[in-house]
Parts: sequence; C-alpha cells; structure tokens
Amino acid sequence: MLTHRIPYPPDKGDKIRSWHFFRHLASRFSINLGTFVDEDRDWSYVEKLRGMCRDCFFAKLDRRAARLRSLRALFDGGPLTNPFYSDRGLHRWAQDILSRSNCARVLVYCSAMAQYIPLDIRRTRRCVADLVDIDSEKWLEYGRTMGGVQSYLSRREGTKLRRCEGEIAATFSSTVVATEGERELLNGFAPESADRIVCIRNGVDTDYFSPDRDYMRPPELRRTALVFTGAMDYAPNIDAVVHFAKNIFPLVREKIPDAQFVIVGSNPHRTVKELASGGDIIVTGRVPDVRPYLAHARAVVVPLRIARGVQNKLLEGMAMAKAVVASPAAAAGIEGEAGREFLVANDPETFAAAIYSVVPSGRGDALGQSARQRVLASYNWSVNAALLEALLSA
Repeated sequence: MLTHRIPYPPDKGDKIRSWHFFRHLASRFSINLGTFVDEDRDWSYVEKLRGMCRDCFFAKLDRRAARLRSLRALFDGGPLTNPFYSDRGLHRWAQDILSRSNCARVLVYCSAMAQYIPLDIRRTRRCVADLVDIDSEKWLEYGRTMGGVQSYLSRREGTKLRRCEGEIAATFSSTVVATEGERELLNGFAPESADRIVCIRNGVDTDYFSPDRDYMRPPELRRTALVFTGAMDYAPNIDAVVHFAKNIFPLVREKIPDAQFVIVGSNPHRTVKELASGGDIIVTGRVPDVRPYLAHARAVVVPLRIARGVQNKLLEGMAMAKAVVASPAAAAGIEGEAGREFLVANDPETFAAAIYSVVPSGRGDALGQSARQRVLASYNWSVNAALLEALLSA
C-alpha cells in the first residue's frame, strides 16, 4: 500500500479515507506500507503504523525541495505532481517489496503514487488505484479561476494529470473514485476502462461523530456560531472562508446580529488569520478535537467554490446532526436529499437566506436529524472498506 501522506492520524480529508481503508485491510492482509510524512508531528505516529505492518518505509517530504524537484516536469513534459512525490529511497523500497513473490496485491492511494508501480507489475498482479477524486479537474478549475502564470500552470497540470489518470485506468486492475460524479468524469475521458472504474464512497465514524455525547462548549463560542472546519493551508478552504467572511457573513449579520463565524482548522494561512475580528470572526488554528465546535454550532457552513468528490467536513457536520449549508460544488459529491438533509445555496444572498432560515427556527434541528440518518444509511466505513477488500481479492 502506497500513500502520498501518512494515513494517521485521520485529521485531514484524504487521511481519513486512507486510515479507514488501511485499518480494515491490515486486519485482513499482511501489509507493506510506503508513505510520505509531511508534518514533523506525524513522526510520532510512525511506531503505531509499524506495529500494524509487515514492512514499512516512511519518506520525509521536504516541501521546499519537492517544489524545486517538481520543476523538472516543465522540461520532461510530465505533471508537476509526480516529481513532487518522487523519492529515491521509496522507489528502492517499493522495487524490493514488489520483487517478492508473496506480494500479490498492490494498492496505491492517489494518482502520484502510481509512478512506483512498473507496467509489468500492473499486468501480472492485482493492482488497485484509489484516485479518490479526479485531481486533473481540480487543476483545470484552478486554471479557469486564476490569472496569468498561475492560470497557465494550473491548466497545464490539469492536462498532464488527466493523461496520467487515463493511463492508470487503462493499466490497473481496478480504479476507484469516491463519488458517482467522479466515476462518470473518469469514464468520459477513459471510456475503454469503464468496466474497471468503481465508486467506493467515503464514510463517517458515526460513533465518534455522535450528537449523543456531551461536549464542553469552547470558550470562543459565545454567540450564534457558524462553523467551518478544514485544513486552513489548503487553497480551496482559504478561498471559501475569505469568500464567506467578505461576501456572505455581512448579509447574515443583518438578520442575525449576534452571529459569529468560527474557522476551525490547522495551519491557517496568513490570509485566513487576517480575517479574525474580535468575537465576530474567530480563527482557532489546530484544535485537539473538532467535535465540540460542531456540537455547539448553530449551523455548519461549507461555502467551497472549488471542490472535488466528497467533502468530509460536510459529512461530519451531518453526522453530528447539524444543519449544514453548502455550496453546489461542496454538495455535488453527497448522496442525499437537498432541502431535507442539507441546504444548497449558490450566491451570497441565497446562502445567507439559507442560514437564517434554519438558525432562528426549529427547522435546523429537523434538518440535522435527517442528515444524521442519511449518514448512518449511506456512509458506513466498514461496508465501504469491504468493497475495496473485494476488489483486491478478485
């Protein structure tokens, strides 16, 4: 199993999915894990994972060096993403593991890790690639919203990654994505591989994200709290909270004067920190547990303008039986009934109207209960991980 980020702790969207799949598969198979560690604090979790594996390799990801390394793609015609996640030690380790006759199955998590699996292995072993989302589309979306050099580089990356994703679909035994929308998108540019492209949804640990527990109210939440959660060094999240703070929140305050916008997530970018405004907009940084913030929120807001696949932040809010108001992009990957299990709003006026349609009234409670039932019915990690196990065992 190869992952572009250490699959523990499950504190980010991609790590949540990789952790639940890893944990399930480790109880069924003897696993060799090769992965990158991109945050110093995550080295403290290495021994936990070693204890669950037959063999492991942990490569340190120095982001500055990785960015410089990725520039070579401008000259060799490939995507910047692949050299970013290329490590000589990991390549040697992967070759050694793959040379062993008892390594019968391969799982790569995200497209960049497919570079470690030679074509002859793809042809002779059971190889599954979990792309999660179609990253090429995300980069193409960046290209459409940015300007100048950034637009060119984003469009280039989207085009190059799309070719890589098509090659993965054509050469791996099965290719997995997280939503039906992503499956249809991949089918569209890799139609010859359609019979081997599978949707396996994300899940939620509904025992952990449970509204039935008692959570101490965070001291920052003194008023009517609207909560956003996510890694705050991630460009789509940064764009979302800036957009909400500047274009939507002022409209909300006109009807709900005591509203406060609470941004919960690690590594807040400078642009995010600058949003903090007394008690009106709170930027928490990393917190030990997001559940108290969700539990005491009057609504969970997900105003993403750039989004691919399933948004775990949206599912976690639903699991906590909260009224969730999301943009069309954020809600696109969710199986559920808009208007009964969550609300979808596009422009600032309708987004603000959706918030104050649920916050002062009992409608938010009914919406939250329906949301919780949807998550229990459709987003079960055990069921979804078993589908991945079946692909590897086919």
